[in-house]
Amino acid sequence: MPTKVSIDLLANQMEVAASKARMRVMFSGRRWGKTLTLSAIAIKYACDNAKSLIWWCTPVISQGREAYDFILRIHGIETIVDFKKTALNPVMRITLKNRSVIEFRSTEVYNNLRGGALNLLVLDEIRDMRAEAWHAALRPKLMDTGGLMIGATTPIGKAHFSYTDFWKRRGEKDEFGNPLLECWKFPATQNPFVPPQEFEELRKTMPEHIYRQEILAEFLDSAYGVFVEIEAHEKEIDPTKLRGPFVVGVDWGQARDYTGIVVLDCCSGHTVFVDRYRRVKYDVLYRYVAEVAEKFKAAYIVADASGTQKQAIDPLRTLASCRVIPFLATNTRNNDMVNHAVVLWDGNRLTIPPGTVLSDELAVLQLDVSEQGTMKYVVPSSRDGHGDVARAWLYATTMLRERRMPGSLKGYDPGRINKTGMVSSERKFFSFA
Repeated sequence: MPTKVSIDLLANQMEVAASKARMRVMFSGRRWGKTLTLSAIAIKYACDNAKSLIWWCTPVISQGREAYDFILRIHGIETIVDFKKTALNPVMRITLKNRSVIEFRSTEVYNNLRGGALNLLVLDEIRDMRAEAWHAALRPKLMDTGGLMIGATTPIGKAHFSYTDFWKRRGEKDEFGNPLLECWKFPATQNPFVPPQEFEELRKTMPEHIYRQEILAEFLDSAYGVFVEIEAHEKEIDPTKLRGPFVVGVDWGQARDYTGIVVLDCCSGHTVFVDRYRRVKYDVLYRYVAEVAEKFKAAYIVADASGTQKQAIDPLRTLASCRVIPFLATNTRNNDMVNHAVVLWDGNRLTIPPGTVLSDELAVLQLDVSEQGTMKYVVPSSRDGHGDVARAWLYATTMLRERRMPGSLKGYDPGRINKTGMVSSERKFFSFA
């Protein structure tokens, strides 16, 4: 006799649970209720099908542990199952009294998942999984059993396999006319337990493309423009009327690149100076950057310190009269830097002078999403540049705070910035990504 379990779902969640398709994938915004829906389907299947084997797969094991704890907490599963979780057992497992088993696995090392067969496969956060994990390891486990698959994820772009393999193929039927693959798209705004003002606050503070993807569950193009309405942000402002303080952003050029130099007013958010040089000796550039900083009485210079460029920091510190902050770029820090600038840009807190190469480079800056779901901001070559001025501008924007701007920097202690260029947790005014 099947074990009975009662689980309450919303109408759109029930639509997914009631579907007869062999494969089901939900594309939803954050906090929509993906885990609850997945767990309800998995538990019901396990209760209705004795001695079945179910795998709940997540990109990393810590996410699987969260799902494991969620099932035990939300569904009161202690009353109908035996379960064990020990430090010696790397596989978390829930065993029902009808001998159905739910195991929690990570796709991080997907070759370890090969072999064996499954009755039901749960894919949680597909966006962070590699295509090979699905194609080479997991999909073949459903062949001889006619196993089912239920997945959920937030969209990650049209280049990811979740879009090409699932969303684009939605509605397909098998050779007998039975539904094979069904997909849904649910924005987070459908969650009745989240107050509407929360979404309005996120819409105002998030970069538009992140809000569309993470909240509205939209698929973005693999190359998505980031800074929009360039002309609306172009303004002529007399630098002598700006009170500062000013920050200088520097991106050092390589053999074929330009060295970009930008000066930004921290109070108004206006870019007051844009310049670039190519094939100029570094010692000349160091002196020139120091002179620019002195001209504007800059409070800080934020300079690229990635790879060999870190050799430029000490000579620049010797020449400059202000503090020099190295920016040690990584993919994560670059993404955080651009996201910070986009929030300011979308809030109309940043302006740039018209007719400069900076406008050209910002117009072509793109968010690229790889097939593996990796997000990266790139600055392709503009009509006569290489993105160096845009990067210098982005370095400068790291010294602006996202909120309560414009405003005064009164009371800020520059000593809170340590020698590595990171702002301490006690910072009051600057937001340094």
